[in-house]
Amino acid sequence: AGLKYEPTNFDGLFTVAYYDMRQKNVTRHLGHGIIRQLGKVKSRGLELEGTAQLDQGWDLRGSYSYNKTEQVGGTENGNEMPNAPEHTANLWVEREWGNGFRVGGGVRYIGNRKGDFANVYDLDDVTLLDLGASYTRDNIEARLNVANLTDKVYVANCGSFGCFYGEGRTVTAKVSYKW
Repeated sequence: AGLKYEPTNFDGLFTVAYYDMRQKNVTRHLGHGIIRQLGKVKSRGLELEGTAQLDQGWDLRGSYSYNKTEQVGGTENGNEMPNAPEHTANLWVEREWGNGFRVGGGVRYIGNRKGDFANVYDLDDVTLLDLGASYTRDNIEARLNVANLTDKVYVANCGSFGCFYGEGRTVTAKVSYKW
């Protein structure tokens, strides 16, 4: 179930959604071709999102999600699903300078989460910073993005093959032509 609201006094959009999902016959891979039946998984949550174009070229986008997962049945009955953070959020602020230049920055938050199906260990929460800049002239756009600006080291997820680090500082550049 969800709602959308578009204000009349400025350019923006706000949404809220609630979900209660159930999935049956969920399996997981244990490695070496071994598959185990989990049973049922429940996931309930709330998602909030908003975008707004403010005065003097400022754009603001943000979101927050709450997600509660639970394994139903089997040996891990009542445990949370692995790699499913209960809280995530992000905020991005960008400024258009009116001459083709745009500059922005944001923050992403991934809450702590369970590292395995048995909920034996947790993966720490992490907050990441990102930057972006672009220049547009006629049909050509040049863009430069920096993800994980502070080069934060964190464990992104775990699975049957082990745990994996999240991407370090990543710089990408793109030039595109639109016709």
